[in-house]
Amino acid sequence: MDKELTYEKAYQEIQEIAQAMESEQINVDELAEKAARAQKLIKFCREKLRTIQTSLEEVYRENDSRE
Repeated sequence: MDKELTYEKAYQEIQEIAQAMESEQINVDELAEKAARAQKLIKFCREKLRTIQTSLEEVYRENDSRE
């Protein structure tokens, strides 16, 4: 995955792939490649969200223990 890939860029690319698939702009030869790329991007986004969720849970736990 790209080092400079951000959640926003990944999400945008997923949207573009989905739109191309829905409008049938992708030929059969490209379909498997685009589907694999979308799968990698979705995995990247999920991991990013899990990391953020874990960080937020940690912050909440720390905040609760200080009260």
